[in-house]
Amino acid sequence: MREPLIPNLIAQRKNIWKEWLQIDAMLIKRLSYLFKKIGKACNFSFSGWNISNSPEGYYGDLDQIFSNHQINMSKIIFTHGSYEPLNIIINGKTINMKNCVPIRWLFSNFEQELVEGRKLYLVKRARVAARRNHIKLLAKAKLSAKEIKVLGL
Repeated sequence: MREPLIPNLIAQRKNIWKEWLQIDAMLIKRLSYLFKKIGKACNFSFSGWNISNSPEGYYGDLDQIFSNHQINMSKIIFTHGSYEPLNIIINGKTINMKNCVPIRWLFSNFEQELVEGRKLYLVKRARVAARRNHIKLLAKAKLSAKEIKVLGL
């Protein structure tokens, strides 16, 4: 670069870096809140989180987890977590929150949508289990006593 730099370039850089750190702190705080609410809705507990491949004590590069429409949860590592299925239903679609959550949840009051989506998923899961059980009973009813005994049913 042949052109000389402007004298206040270093000061500008420091100010931009301070703003960057403040924005990161706000995002980390909101993400932590979001993850705690997801944990509460899905019976999932953890003591902390960070982004994969980040140094200990550092959350990591937030840009790795953000896309236009979702937060990429596959890069999030929960410490001391007790994992449960983290599924909900949003707009009729089952969402596995181990993979992603809507990025709009950073900018909205998402709590009711999360709780309702979780309830919808649990109802759907119960219906599927009941249907499977019903099919098993129907199949068993068609078997003879000898066949039931051989199959160990």
